[in-house]
Amino acid sequence: MTISPTPHKVEKTINVCSCLLSNTSPTITQVAEVIGILISNFPGVNHGPLHYRALELCKIYALKQSKGNYTSKLALSPQAKKELAWWMGNIATASKPVQCPNPALVIQFDASNAGWGAVRGNITTGGRWTDCEQQDHINVLELQAAFFALKALCSQESGLHIQIQLDNSTAVAYINNMGGTK
Repeated sequence: MTISPTPHKVEKTINVCSCLLSNTSPTITQVAEVIGILISNFPGVNHGPLHYRALELCKIYALKQSKGNYTSKLALSPQAKKELAWWMGNIATASKPVQCPNPALVIQFDASNAGWGAVRGNITTGGRWTDCEQQDHINVLELQAAFFALKALCSQESGLHIQIQLDNSTAVAYINNMGGTK
């Protein structure tokens, strides 16, 4: 079972993205409205959360520059334009499973200020942080450990549902909200 945006929502999303792309100097309000429409599609667009952050960063930067004035104009970055194009090209066929299948692989990992380690079945890997990395916040180290674990233990895998198990709730929330994929 999957969830998909309605035909009306698909049409509206394509229209607002197209209008924003053709506008050379949109207001911050116009960008914020499009972001809201994109976010409203997340329940039915599996990889949607991966394709709006550059647009959000443009909005945040413009708000800082204008001291919170939403009527100010901004210029979209090339990456923000790519995100809008992604939505226009993918929303019509987008869907999201109601329930993910059982994972094909399970990886457990952990990080500390000294280093990190990971296990996939009976295969282990890990390493020590550099002096510079040791200064990073533990949440950053946990996310870095997840990245290294996937690279080390799953570099030859693709198209699989991989479950990663970790004990840092902030890192879990970040990975879950990013719609992490491999």
